[in-house]
This record gives sequence, structure tokens and C-alpha cells, in this order.
Amino acid sequence: MRAYLLILCFQFLVSAPLQFTSLSAHFKQVVLGTTPSPVNPTYEGQILAKTPFFAKWSYTKPSPKEVYMQDKQVIIYEPRLLQATYTKLSKALDFFAILKKAKWQKMGATKPKSTTPPTT
Repeated sequence: MRAYLLILCFQFLVSAPLQFTSLSAHFKQVVLGTTPSPVNPTYEGQILAKTPFFAKWSYTKPSPKEVYMQDKQVIIYEPRLLQATYTKLSKALDFFAILKKAKWQKMGATKPKSTTPPTT
């Protein structure tokens, strides 16, 4: 039921011309390869985002990890490894613009229209 409400809310946010400045949601992300495999990692956690250029992903499964994005800076913190990775991007990523450009796929999943990764 919770997943249905999240999908419904996400669909509404993407399709409706609303003006909002922040977002909070729990997520479940399944990575699928180009060929079927019995081992497809599943990630779960929470995302927080605020316009124009701030987002934070807190992964709880399969292992804790936090990803912070602010303006042109990205920090990935992995507490089990006692490690943080800092990356500076060539341009700021607007998380809300990415959401607005997402394209609906089968079973309510989304993917970005462009698969070109940002340059670092």
C-alpha cells in the first residue's frame, strides 16, 4: 500500500505543473542488468531534496551509505568502510529538473530521458 501511494504521489509530482521546494520519500531501488540474473541488488532508504541544488540519499539496505549532493559537490559516505568520497562536478545538478524529465516505464518505474552521465 505504501509503495502504491509513493508511486501515485511521484506520478502526480512529475505530471502536474506544481511549484514545490522540497521532497522527502522512502525508496526501493532494484538494479536490473541487460540479461536476467538471479542476483539483482536491491537498495532501500530515504531521499531528501530541496531546491535548487541539494539532495541526500540515506541507504539502509543492503548496507548503510549516505550520498550528499549540494551544488557541484557530491560526497558519498560509507560508515562500514570508514570512508568518504568527495567529487566536484563541472556543473550543478538540479534534482527537481531530473525528476521532471523522468520517463515512465513498465510497472510504474522511471528512468531519465538522457543516460549521459555528468562530467566530473
